[in-house]
Amino acid sequence: MTGVWMSWTIAGAIGAGALSGCVNRHQAAPQPAAQAAPPTAPSGPTWTPAAAEPPAPVAPAVQSVWDQRPSWWIDQPVAGEGTLSVAAMADDSSLSAALRAAVDSAAVQLKDRLGSDPDSVSTKSDTLRLPDGRYRAFVRSTAAVK
Repeated sequence: MTGVWMSWTIAGAIGAGALSGCVNRHQAAPQPAAQAAPPTAPSGPTWTPAAAEPPAPVAPAVQSVWDQRPSWWIDQPVAGEGTLSVAAMADDSSLSAALRAAVDSAAVQLKDRLGSDPDSVSTKSDTLRLPDGRYRAFVRSTAAVK
């Protein structure tokens, strides 16, 4: 079996430069590295990343009252099969007072449209807090039509 004689550089164990010149017998001695040429500007077409899409517009901090309405909100009274629905909205510094005012307003609308006190009333409500700290209540009341 033929072997290849190699010498290894062991820096620090014997001395930093003691064996640094030893090489494999079958290789030429290492040549000092040529100094690298400074990088040159690429020639030809270059890749440019696509421009980022502009950010989506931000909604205004204060929306109009019509942008804040619940999905079940109605603008006009709606007559159904044996029912009448109305919507009301009220603002107040107290949540309960805003709800009470909206419910009372809806009850007045129903009474005016029906000509008498409403019967079998069901009510939906939703509230939100306004930027100024007050509350806004939305109410939809539906009554049976006699």
